[in-house]
Amino acid sequence: MDANTTASNNVAVGKSALTANTTGTYNTAVGYGALKAATTADGNTAVGTDSLIANTTGANNTAVGYNTMAVNTTGASNVALGRYSLVANTTASGNTALGYHTMLANTTGAGNVAVGSGALSANTTRGQNIAIGNNAMLTNSDTGEHVAIGGGALYTANSSNNVAIGYESLSMYDRTFKRSCW
Repeated sequence: MDANTTASNNVAVGKSALTANTTGTYNTAVGYGALKAATTADGNTAVGTDSLIANTTGANNTAVGYNTMAVNTTGASNVALGRYSLVANTTASGNTALGYHTMLANTTGAGNVAVGSGALSANTTRGQNIAIGNNAMLTNSDTGEHVAIGGGALYTANSSNNVAIGYESLSMYDRTFKRSCW
């Protein structure tokens, strides 16, 4: 907290944690580089090396795990739990990513929920998706408004507004359509 001017009620543990903070309040940074660039951001929790390292003004984010939300700058009210979850997120808000590599490529897609290793990993800009299960909606990158529940459900989506429930339901692997009953 080297740059602190009027900031209060902050906790910083680890080298370079919360070093740029000037006026931000109620932040908790634990780990090397956690919340390093935060200047006026409020209410963030970053636990893990480089978690929320680029965050400047994004508020009310929770990032737990190595490199979680590493390039987030102004995105707010996000929750990322698991190594590399929401790592590419820059300005998107209202996302929940729980699990290793969840929402890995997301940059500006908002209002998404991803639970399970690899869930929604390729999503970049689309919002309002719900992916629950390991690799659910894994390769979806440019369609939105989906619900996918089950491992590998809706693995590849070519259109929006789909509901897939069950293991590998509505998934395409190697150009072979796989169907599951539920």
